[in-house]
Order: sequence, then structure tokens, then C-alpha cells
Amino acid sequence: MKNRFIFSGILALSLVFVFGFISCEEDTPDTWSAVTSLSQLNGSWSGSISETVSSKDSADESMKKLDIKAIQAVIIDIIIKASEKKQNYTNSFKMSISGKDAKIMWDFYFKDEDGNYPENRTETNENITNSWTFDHKNYLYIAKTTITNSPINDEYIEDFEINQNGKKIRQLRREDEETGKKTYLVFYKK
Repeated sequence: MKNRFIFSGILALSLVFVFGFISCEEDTPDTWSAVTSLSQLNGSWSGSISETVSSKDSADESMKKLDIKAIQAVIIDIIIKASEKKQNYTNSFKMSISGKDAKIMWDFYFKDEDGNYPENRTETNENITNSWTFDHKNYLYIAKTTITNSPINDEYIEDFEINQNGKKIRQLRREDEETGKKTYLVFYKK
């Protein structure tokens, strides 16, 4: 039961990163228009983002004294099968921690109250597979979710816009209520 709680927490951390940080501001001169047909989304698309953070950049003075660097990356691949009204979706989250004090951060994230680390694990439920991989020696964590043949309908397109040449799609991730500023996740045609 303790491991299930740990893995749920790790998955939650991954999802917070995905939905909290993956959005990126659109800064290209593309012309965007609403997707009007599921067939416009047909094919393979990929979106990614990575971020490097250092304890030296922390607002917390005690963290600034530590030597820790974390690299976090998310890759989302979507295959849309418009004629079948189905999609395959893979979300991969990777975090590596380095620096003289990396073990402190690793233990904070992954060591339970009994001093144990989680083991690699894969769970499958119908068309969803979640896996968690830990390299406790090199401080590397990978969480991956794969969903196959997930049904989609015509309402699915409401979240997307497509650029003028059909090579990029974007999905609104957040809109600031005060400024109206929008952030998007951009996917590129593979």
C-alpha cells in the first residue's frame, strides 16, 4: 500500500509538471485558424518542452547553499486516426538530478518514511499503460503513460488550432484572466 501511495504521488508530480509547465508561448509568425474537421488532425504529432533548474536560482536561501541541478523534460506524441475516430497518446516525463547535493533532492522526492526507494513498475488497465523507471544510482526518473485506441469525437477539435500549412497544431493550455494572455502547447507534424 505504501508503494501505491508513492507511485500515485510521483504520477501526480509528473502530471503537475506536464500541465503546469508544458505550455509554451507561441512566438512564431504563423497564421492560426480553428480546426474545422477531425481530418485536419489526422496523422502523427509531437510536442515537447524541457527545463533546467538550479538550486542556486531558488528564492529559498537554504536551497541556494546546495549544489543541485534538475533537468525535466516532457514529450507528448499523439497519433490521430481521424477515419476511425481514435487516438494513441504517449506522455513521457523525464527528470534527472545532478550536482554535489543531488542525493538530498532525490531522497526528498523518492525515499519513503521507512528509508526505502520505489522500484520500477508497470501497470496496465485496459488501453492505458503507466510505467515508472528509477535509476537510484544516477538519479534519473522516467514516467510514461501510453493510451491506445482512445475514442475521440468531433468535439475533440474544439481545443485545437492549425497553422497555415498544416504542419503545426496548437492547443490552448491557459489564459490569464487579468491580461488575456494565452499560452499554448504546440505540436509538430511528424
